[in-house]
Amino acid sequence: MSLHIFAIVFKTIIKMTKKKTSKIPKSNEGLDELFDLSFLMPINVKKGALRTPLNVKKATDKLQALARKSRSILKELQDAKINLEQEWIIAEPTVYVARTTDKKYDNEYFTAKTTWPTLDGKKREIKIYLGKAEDFGNDTMSVKAREYAKDKMSDTLRRRKDLGEI
Repeated sequence: MSLHIFAIVFKTIIKMTKKKTSKIPKSNEGLDELFDLSFLMPINVKKGALRTPLNVKKATDKLQALARKSRSILKELQDAKINLEQEWIIAEPTVYVARTTDKKYDNEYFTAKTTWPTLDGKKREIKIYLGKAEDFGNDTMSVKAREYAKDKMSDTLRRRKDLGEI
């Protein structure tokens, strides 16, 4: 595959992963949809049907064949990009500290949440227990609660990723 075509396909993958509505598919059937370049073919407005010159069809078929042939490389790039996102989240997690009440015993405690990108293009919510609310002055915005939440979330994410749980 030429470097130019590779760059175009890679930029497309990056754009698709940035959009919330469009995800890179995990299955081969989904990859066929990703590499379907029929949208490049012009529509004959007079008859309302697709009319494609033979040389354009051959060029499009060649580009699709190259993209299908390179799907393992593209999948590897996608996985590496998601791995990079995950490592950044482990290094500097964005956490939301929340107060939760146990209705059975009427105890208040703090939890921390963050989002975690998965290989199928979705985001997962990871939630951990921080401790009793009184340990942090009953303030979810306290510096102590936030710093503790970041440290504990980072440790939890590293451990769970290394174990293959997430």
